[in-house]
Amino acid sequence: MSETERERLEREYVAAGHDLSLLEAALRMTPDERVRAHEQAIATAQTVREAVEEYRALVRKPDPPLERKGS
Repeated sequence: MSETERERLEREYVAAGHDLSLLEAALRMTPDERVRAHEQAIATAQTVREAVEEYRALVRKPDPPLERKGS
């Protein structure tokens, strides 16, 4: 790939809203470092998922029973 083609692709990538610094940082990592980062991201997502479930369980209260008139 020529330098001008690479530059054009980089401009398109950035114009589409992508962050080249994230890609570059990932490419500097070893495969083992990438796996560890991925595992950490999964663990964080699971922690957030559990916290959301706990919160929803706390705020989910049953509706009070309806009172019947004349009973």
